Amino acid sequence: MKKWALLLCMVMAAMLLSGCALVEKDEAVDMLTPIVSLGDFSYNKSQVLAEADYEEYMYAVYYGYTGIDRSLLIDSAVETLKQEVLKEYMIQKLGLDQLTAEEQATLDENAKASIAQEREYVKGQYFAETELAGDELEKAIDDKMVELGATDEAILAQAKSTLLQEKLNHYVTDEVTVSEEEAKANYDETVAAAKTNYETNLNAFGSSYNAGSQIYYTPAGYRNIKNLLVAFKAEDSTAISDAQSQVTAKETAITSTQEAIDQYTGELDEEQQAALDSLNTDLNVAQSEKAAAERALATAMDTAYANIAQTIVEIREKLAAGEKFEDLMAQYGSDSISINQTTGYAICEGFTGKDSAFVEAAMALKAIGDTTSEDVKASNGISILSYAADISEGEVGFENVKDLEAITKLSEKKNNAYSEQLEKWLTENPVKVDRNAMN
Repeated sequence: MKKWALLLCMVMAAMLLSGCALVEKDEAVDMLTPIVSLGDFSYNKSQVLAEADYEEYMYAVYYGYTGIDRSLLIDSAVETLKQEVLKEYMIQKLGLDQLTAEEQATLDENAKASIAQEREYVKGQYFAETELAGDELEKAIDDKMVELGATDEAILAQAKSTLLQEKLNHYVTDEVTVSEEEAKANYDETVAAAKTNYETNLNAFGSSYNAGSQIYYTPAGYRNIKNLLVAFKAEDSTAISDAQSQVTAKETAITSTQEAIDQYTGELDEEQQAALDSLNTDLNVAQSEKAAAERALATAMDTAYANIAQTIVEIREKLAAGEKFEDLMAQYGSDSISINQTTGYAICEGFTGKDSAFVEAAMALKAIGDTTSEDVKASNGISILSYAADISEGEVGFENVKDLEAITKLSEKKNNAYSEQLEKWLTENPVKVDRNAMN
C-alpha cells in the first residue's frame, strides 16, 4: 500500500476515534466504504480519491497537464486499484504470501534499509536547520514520521507488498525466454534501422560511438583519432574565462540597448529625442567596451597558447625519438574521455560532433600512425592528433551482441506476458467495483 494511502487511512481512523461532530463521523465512515474489492482485499473511497490525487499530481509534474476532469481521474484510479487488488488476491490464491526463511530475511533487510532511508529523508527535509540533537532529534523524527504515515509498520507493509508483487511477476515470467531465431530477427531489424539512419545522417554514428553507445552497424568513411590535449594552465584558463564573461556582458548590454533604441519610431518630441540620444551614446560605449573586451580575450588566449608551447615542442621531440603516442597521452594529456583512452574518437569528413579545426586536421592525416605536425588549437588548449585506425564498415556481428537486452528484448517479452496474464486473471476473477458509492 502506498504511503499516501496509509496516511489517509490513519487520518480517517483518527477521525472515527476522536470527538468529532456527527457529520464528520459520517463523512469518515463514508470514506471507508469499499469501492474496489476482490476476495479478502479491497480499496476504500479515501484510497481511490488519494490515487486520483496522486495521478493528477503526476500528470502535472511530468506532462504539465492540469485541470483534468475529476471523473476521468477517478476512473483511472479505479482501474489502477483493480490491478492492485487482483495482484493481492492472486498472491494469496497461489500461496505466494508464504515466505521462505530466505525471503523473510530479504524482507527484513529491505525494510530496515527503507526505514533508514526514510528517516534520512525526513531529517533532511524537516530538520535540516534544527538545534535539536541526540535523543531529542530522534524523537522529533519519530513523531514526524508518524504524522506522515511513515511508521515502521507502514514501511514494512510497503516492503512486503513490493516483495510479494515481485514474486508474482517471477511466477508468471520466469519461464519466458527468447529463442535464438527471435533474437536474430531483432538483430536484423536493429541493424537495418541503424544502416538506414546513417545513410541520411552520417554524423549520428560518430555521435553514438563517441558517447560509448552500443554499435550495431558502422557506415563507411570513419577513422579512429586519438587526442593528446595539452590543456591551458589553470591561471590562463581563469583569465580566459574572465575575459569571455566581459565579452558576454557587453554583448548583452548591446542587445538590450539596441532593443530600447528600436522602440523609438516616428516623430519624437524633445524629451524623447534626448532619451534616444542618450541610448545611442550608451550603445557606442558598449560597442567600444565590447571591442576592448574581445582584444583582452584574444590576448589571454595568445598568452595561454604561448605558455604551453614549450610542452608541445617537448612532446614532438619525444614522438620523433620513437616514444609511443599513448604513453605521451598518459603523461601529458588532459582529454580523459574514455573513448579517447581506448580506441580514439570516431571522425569522418565534415563530422559536426567535434570542432571543425579538429576534424579537418584529423582527416588530413594520410596513414595510420601519423600525427599532426601543426598545432590544433582548441578553446582549452592545444591538441596533437594521431590516426589510430580505420573503422571497418559493416555489421557488428550477431554473435557479439545476441545476449544484449536490446537484441533479445527479453524484458519487453516478459512485461507483455505479465500484462496478458493479469488480463486473463481479471477475466476469470472479476473485481467488484461500487462506482456509485464514489458519488
